[in-house]
Amino acid sequence: ELSREDSSEVYEKEIAFSYCISAEKNSQFGVVTHISSDGTDPVQYAELISDAGFSYVRTEICWEDFEKVKYDYKIPEKEDKYISELCNSGIEPLVICAFFNELYGDSSLTSDELTGFKNYCYELATKLKGRVKYFEIWNEFDLVGNAEFNPKSLDAKAYAKLLKAGYEGI
Repeated sequence: ELSREDSSEVYEKEIAFSYCISAEKNSQFGVVTHISSDGTDPVQYAELISDAGFSYVRTEICWEDFEKVKYDYKIPEKEDKYISELCNSGIEPLVICAFFNELYGDSSLTSDELTGFKNYCYELATKLKGRVKYFEIWNEFDLVGNAEFNPKSLDAKAYAKLLKAGYEGI
């Protein structure tokens, strides 16, 4: 959509953003996606990734989306469908276990938050068993001060505690 400041006219034109030529699968290549934060259809997304020849996908299922009510763990429908579509297409998903959940505190890594994160990782790995073999604990924890990744600017020692809770859960 284009407009000019000196005019009330708006011009619109829809164009294709990308084009994908089918390629053979290559076990060395993967792609990062953020399906939870965009409007892409999970089936279409998986088809494009498969057509492009990727064998791996790194995606996330955020803690706050997985546990909206304390101790009530549910994979969001869109992410669940996406993981299934990837698996059905022969693509290996790697799931990031990430980000704080306000149900457990203020992102200071209290013992309640660490226990909650461990439980989230356990429940997520349990629900994805048979579909997902690879997990990543957090994403870009070193982006200190980032409102989503590390709002309290916690250090490497704090990340080590988070990492330990995550791998014990998985």
